[in-house]
Amino acid sequence: MPTPKLTEKDFTDTLLAIEDHGSHAKAAEALGLSIPGIRSRLQRGRKLYGEKLSKKHLGLPDNYVAGKITVATRPDGSITQAWTRGTPNVSPKEVAAIYAKALRNLPRAKPTAAPDIPKKNGLAVFPACDWHFGALVPESVTGNQYDRDVALRRLREGFETTFAAIPASENAIILWNGDTTHADNDKAVTPKSGHRLQVEGSHHENIGLVIKAAVWQIDLALTRHANVEFVATKGNHDLSTPTPLMYALRERYRDEPRVTINADAAGDFWTYQKHGLFLVAHHGHGLKPERLASEIKFKFRRDFGVSDHHYFFTSHLHHEKSDTFGGLRWLQLPALGMLDQHGAEMGFSDTGGMAAFHFDTKRGTFQHFAVRLSK
Repeated sequence: MPTPKLTEKDFTDTLLAIEDHGSHAKAAEALGLSIPGIRSRLQRGRKLYGEKLSKKHLGLPDNYVAGKITVATRPDGSITQAWTRGTPNVSPKEVAAIYAKALRNLPRAKPTAAPDIPKKNGLAVFPACDWHFGALVPESVTGNQYDRDVALRRLREGFETTFAAIPASENAIILWNGDTTHADNDKAVTPKSGHRLQVEGSHHENIGLVIKAAVWQIDLALTRHANVEFVATKGNHDLSTPTPLMYALRERYRDEPRVTINADAAGDFWTYQKHGLFLVAHHGHGLKPERLASEIKFKFRRDFGVSDHHYFFTSHLHHEKSDTFGGLRWLQLPALGMLDQHGAEMGFSDTGGMAAFHFDTKRGTFQHFAVRLSK
């Protein structure tokens, strides 16, 4: 029996279903198709209508010149994504207009009343480290499948558990400490070393999903803490990811006085100083913690000098560890993501989880709560 003709509407419905449901499997279920059927629609649709619809969907100008199709596959040969490479001939003014149009209708959060706060001078800190969202690790390699659905479940499970354990406070900080996304763009390689990465979905899709996850975290934090700050530092996998993430969140919460999106901290370090408390975070790549500690004491010597209690957070190596360097207490935080192929080849164990902290900014009291996450 010949394959039925694929209409432009069929192809558009397929793209929208994947975007709405977040995966090929869920889109197939919603459309009453098999996963191979979805893939077949995508392959045929891209050949028939891909260039036309990609321009319309992305809002690209007509002078975008399409190139050849690039396909990314899993180890078993199945397709994870396909896109058309091209050479953009777009002026900076046109690029600015595209971004302005995308942000114009971004829904803004409405102001909310602060809850009763029993912990004045209390500071709750919720780090999420090494999420590697978009990483695709097959069960055959590490013993446990890791994909976008698993990643979202682990963030939700980890934050709900730590959120319940930390007292309601005057201030709360959600700190995404690097390697939020597994890849920094659709090339699917590490930015500096060029190591090839297995990535599920396009970078465009993955940025959208992590923004939604951050909104969920912030909105939940507002139900218990008077003020919420969100900050994302860059890691060795995601040098560019913090910028669109934080500027999108700043636009959403611009009318919510209880939320601060620390977009100015999208560098290597993040710091916090209040009363006698000094906190600093760095993803942990590039230099060993003792060398970073020496740099911190010089780089932030004023805030360090007026504080009595000093804490330094890193991640990067995907397991917990702690030490003290001349009065600066260092804590290496667990990874939110699962063990990847590189870790499995090196013989590492999967020690993924999330941690949370509570400080009194005046007295310096310190509480630490950690949770191991399910597989």
